[in-house]
Parts: sequence; structure tokens; C-alpha cells
Amino acid sequence: MPDLIVSSDIDALLSSATSSLARTNLGLGSTDTVEFGAFIPPSGTTAEIDAVTTAEIGQVMIDTESDQMVRFTAAATYDVIGTLNSTAAIHVTAVSSPATNGLALEAAYARAKTLTPNGLPLSAGNRATLFVHGGVYALSTQLLVDTEFVDIQAAVFESYATKRSVTVEDFAISVSANDVLLHGLVALGGLNIVGDKPLQVFNSCLSTTNSFGGGGGTASGTFVNCLGTDHAFGGNQGTASGTFINCTAGANSFGGSGNASGTFKGCTAGDYAFSGYNTASGTASGSFSDCVGGLYSFGSYGIASGNFTRCVGGDDAFGKGGTLTGTLISCRTSTTFQTVSGAGKTRFCLDGTLTENSQG
Repeated sequence: MPDLIVSSDIDALLSSATSSLARTNLGLGSTDTVEFGAFIPPSGTTAEIDAVTTAEIGQVMIDTESDQMVRFTAAATYDVIGTLNSTAAIHVTAVSSPATNGLALEAAYARAKTLTPNGLPLSAGNRATLFVHGGVYALSTQLLVDTEFVDIQAAVFESYATKRSVTVEDFAISVSANDVLLHGLVALGGLNIVGDKPLQVFNSCLSTTNSFGGGGGTASGTFVNCLGTDHAFGGNQGTASGTFINCTAGANSFGGSGNASGTFKGCTAGDYAFSGYNTASGTASGSFSDCVGGLYSFGSYGIASGNFTRCVGGDDAFGKGGTLTGTLISCRTSTTFQTVSGAGKTRFCLDGTLTENSQG
């Protein structure tokens, strides 16, 4: 049986001279019945929809990748007209200017906070998600992420650190709720993500100076594949007590000039990072593996009391200007190592001349 085109074939059938002709055209027997249900638009991936060149004006399709509905305005162009929201999810799309998009984002988060996923109250095991589709969102005011169990996630994002599709501008995102996830957001224009509660999770996010609990704040959540610049992640006399995996930042970050007591895996930063500085004293008491810091890093002029495995520091790193009481295994510095004290140990470490250092 051939497909029916609603706009022409049905009209022709309805105007047929006899019902028997209609049954014949539809391929129906004399006793068969027909039920008309809800209209379900055709669907396709974003690429498939973008490739359409023969659409009729008004035709509707569903994008299976972004859960958006689009309406064609010409044979090959379309507008987004809606999203597939549910009791557990709200979608927001960038459909106009950054300022208009920002207002839509703020309104969408307000709606997400009112959701009752699966007909039940929000909880750690019954979460709501605000899916933000690709675009630029210029906030009109600070976005207060203040409701537990309401996560914010880029609807489509790349795993690579520099490839993200959602950019938030102009005002900060202040995260005060504890049990929340932010995933795949690029936050610019003075953004300062607080990150000062232990159940907060930031995955594949990018931000600017003093972000992620920096600027003397506290970074006690979990940070995975995040990018910050100077003073990020509890930097500038702050505290980095959370878990940091494959994160990158600039100078004076990860508890720079303060305390780095968390767990750090595969993180990279600039000078004075990981509780380092050249005049102030801090304490690098956490667990550090495969991390790289610049000059005066890893408790340089303070106390390096943590566990350091395969880490690399610049001049005067690892408590060189202060005290080394921690354990260093297969670490490197561009100058020389401090003499250990207390329970301090170095094993298979190399100084700036590639001379092995084993103490304690």
C-alpha cells in the first residue's frame, strides 16, 4: 500500500463519489475499519534533517539527537518550534539572540525546579535535568543553582576538553545546592562557579579566572575534565579539598597560596599551583598522581606533606623553600629536592640535572 500524503490523498478520498472507491484506494476490505490516532511527525538525526531539500512549508520533523521539533519554513530551512519535555527533563534551545536565549535559560531552570520526576518528589535517586542545547546564552542576572537534585547538562557535548557547544555569558553561575551536576558548559564573562560543597559534580566545564571555588574560596566537590584559568579550583589562598581528575588551570590554582588537601589525578596547572607560592606558606597534604605544576608548586615555600606519584614541578617545588615530610615516588623538579624531614621519603626521583634522588 503506498504512503498517503495527508494534504492531497485524504482530501481526494473524502471527496470520492462512493465509499467503495475509497476502500479500494486504501486497500481495505468491505468489513475493514480505519482508526485515526494522534499525528506523529517523521523523525531523523540532525544531519538527516539538515540534508532535507524538498520539504513543504509547514512540515514538522523530530530531531532524534536533540529531542527537538522543527518546522520547515522553506524546502531546506526550518525553525525549532518545541522540545520533548517530560516530568524529569526540561529542554531549552537557542532560538534567537544571546540575550533572548539567556532569558529562556533562566525560565527553563525555574521550570526544572518544579518538576516531580516519575510523579515523585525530587531526591538523590529521582532527579530532574535541564538539557541546554547548543548556542550562546547571555544571562540577565546571576543564575542561582540552588535546588538539590536538579542537574544542568549540555544536551550534546564532546568529550574533548575544548569542544563544547553551550556557552553562558555575562553573569556568574552560583552553585549553592549540594547534590547537583553541571556538565558540558562553557561559562565566560566573569563566571565564578562556587563548588564549595562535597556532593557537587562538575564534568567537562570551562570557566575563567577565580572559577570553581577560586579567588580564596573552597573547591570541595568533584571536578572531571574541567578547564579553569588563574586562581581556579580553590586558588589564591583558598582550599582545594575535593577530587580533581584531568583538570587544567593557570597560575596560583588548585589551592595555590592556600591548601591542597584533596585528590588530584592527571591535573596540570601553572606557577604557584597545588598549594605553592614563593612567599606565602601553604600545605600540600593531599594525594597527587601524574600532576604537573609550574614554578614554586606543590607546597614549595610551605609544607609538602602529601603523597606525590609521577608528578613534575618547576623551580623550588615540593617544599623546597619550606618542609618536605611527604612521600615522593618517581617525581621530577627543575632544580633540586628539599632534604626530607620527619617521615618524608623520596624514591626514584630526578632533579634538574637528571640526578636520582632517594631519601628517607
